[in-house]
Amino acid sequence: DVWSRDKPFSHQKRAFHDDRARFDPAVDMKLRAVLLLATICVAPHVAVRADDACADETCASHLNDLRGVLANAEDVADYVVRLRRELHLQPELMWTEHKTSAVVKRELTAMGVSFEEISAPGVVATIGSGSAPVVALRADMDALPVTEESDIPLERRSQIPGKMHACGHDGHTAMLLGAAKVLKSVEPELRGTVRLVFQPAEEGGAGARRMLEDGLRAMKPPIESSFALHNWPYPETPSGTVGIRDGTIMAGSGSFEITFTGAGGHAAVPHKNVDVVVCGAAAVMATQTIVSRLTDPLDSALITVTVFDAG
Repeated sequence: DVWSRDKPFSHQKRAFHDDRARFDPAVDMKLRAVLLLATICVAPHVAVRADDACADETCASHLNDLRGVLANAEDVADYVVRLRRELHLQPELMWTEHKTSAVVKRELTAMGVSFEEISAPGVVATIGSGSAPVVALRADMDALPVTEESDIPLERRSQIPGKMHACGHDGHTAMLLGAAKVLKSVEPELRGTVRLVFQPAEEGGAGARRMLEDGLRAMKPPIESSFALHNWPYPETPSGTVGIRDGTIMAGSGSFEITFTGAGGHAAVPHKNVDVVVCGAAAVMATQTIVSRLTDPLDSALITVTVFDAG
């Protein structure tokens, strides 16, 4: 099951550690697809080396396939960078990604890739034989209501006040278009079908669920597995690294808001006031005990207070 409750595509991914991957065409198709999407972003930094664990002919064949994927990914690296910079200038919030969707459709049309709208501005493109097995590669398109204050040149920053691709979805969309370019170039060789899912409203809008309900789940032949990735600019995964683990890899998210109402007054006579700053500070500390005292130690949970307005 690769769907999570709230964010079906992006927040549950599974690695394949099954010896059948050497013989099962469906699994083979899945592995090739996820390798392609991963290498689109790291191609300039990756070298493929054989080791003692790759002595049989099947493994060597997969290694050669990966070298070919890397070579093709390097060929589209400049294309991906250019698209990412174009998309970065025009960030759009969830369910308003119309210009972003137009760029996606423009590029797919130029490649000769067929596509359809599902949960507009969502787009689903199809490359391959049209037969099973079917693998989906997914990218999200929406930005965040954040004012960009990065250190890149002004002309490369967001041109829309109060909106920014602060979560990197411009990169995800550009990478999936890069994957489309590579897949289209080898389409006659594909033993199956790849659906390219450009999803709106990842940032709290449940866009993946809407796309599933509006027709993605019902497409024939059905999607057997879905893969996505997320850029992760932290020390655990330096440039050129792809991180993966068995089972759930990212958390679903929820939000809460608490309002304390007190009575104002002079700081010199706190006993005559109701100080909501102290109350709020105590509440921030108390929320941390929800994880430490009310959650099974074997479960993974996190509570973070991200905004505190008072005074």
